[in-house]
Amino acid sequence: MTKLLRHAIAELKKLSVQEQDVIAKKLLAELEDKAQLKDKAKRETQFESTIDEEWDQLVTMIRRTFEWDLP
Repeated sequence: MTKLLRHAIAELKKLSVQEQDVIAKKLLAELEDKAQLKDKAKRETQFESTIDEEWDQLVTMIRRTFEWDLP
């Protein structure tokens, strides 16, 4: 934990329980947003790195699953 974060937490401890909860909810929401953005970036990278052979395999799997008779 950084010195700045320790200082922020020390200051938070001086606040009322209600004020602490408000700030905690905002902090947790911010962390959740960052986690979702990181996950989205990971999925986009995986999608962009998909090669033609993998797409072909996916199409074949879908056709077999739904028994589509397509070229």
